[in-house]
Amino acid sequence: MILLVEDDPDQMALGQLRLTMAGYQVRSVDRAKALSRYLRQQGRPDLMLLDVMLPDGNGFDILAQLRNRPEFATLPTVLLTAKAELVHIEKGYGVHA
Repeated sequence: MILLVEDDPDQMALGQLRLTMAGYQVRSVDRAKALSRYLRQQGRPDLMLLDVMLPDGNGFDILAQLRNRPEFATLPTVLLTAKAELVHIEKGYGVHA
């Protein structure tokens, strides 16, 4: 199961559609608080697609916090962002390490 964390309704709908059409089971949340609630109630997904710019949280910080928890330390995660500056790319790689 893929967990899509995206606050933009159009991007969320597009992501859900593409992943579902590719045969994946998808669940979506649109806020950091909803992500936290989902992980408490549903547990670890197989893959997480995480938007970097959420209205109530920063994807880099959220991922860093998850990496400190044993059950999520190795959760495969793809960071989604419109930011293309090298500093943001390096920050994403640093959190993933």
